[in-house]
Amino acid sequence: MALKVIKSFRLPIIRNRLKKVGSRDAWSFLSIVEYLFLNEVQELIGELDSKFDSTYGPRAYPRTLVIGVLMYALNKGRSSLRDISSFCEDSHLLNLFTSGFNPKEDVYRRLLKESDQNVLKKIFLFSLIRLEDYGWLDLAHLFVDGTDTLVNASKYYIIHSEEIKNVKVIKRLGLIHNGKKSS
Repeated sequence: MALKVIKSFRLPIIRNRLKKVGSRDAWSFLSIVEYLFLNEVQELIGELDSKFDSTYGPRAYPRTLVIGVLMYALNKGRSSLRDISSFCEDSHLLNLFTSGFNPKEDVYRRLLKESDQNVLKKIFLFSLIRLEDYGWLDLAHLFVDGTDTLVNASKYYIIHSEEIKNVKVIKRLGLIHNGKKSS
């Protein structure tokens, strides 16, 4: 199986199309597109695309296109693959991005199930790092964990000041689990 060649699926063309729309959603989507075409992300996506080196069989959508649709759809609150597929057909911005090619539900399913999971994790982690770099995400709030401090608190374990600070942050954010289902 080889990749579809979509001549208009290039960053300058997509960027111009989205800038012409000029809406807030278009600018938001443009930031996703710019991210997808970063060299580091393209190297990772290239690992996913390398699976399609053969010239036999039906042509597959470029992984950049599929991941871009998924990211924008998830950003807009679409979470089921069927909903994402229909959103791709209906969204003017996604049609500008995909040049009118609308991947079906099974394309997204295959990406998520059959792709190299390590590469997908690398893309996810790189996304988290970039979001923190842009100031859109605070990793300290996501990854502060005081479980070890709470579990190991005994007269035989030394609790360091950094661990106490983490527990205070967890308590301030209301993240301490008190054993009830609602916590």
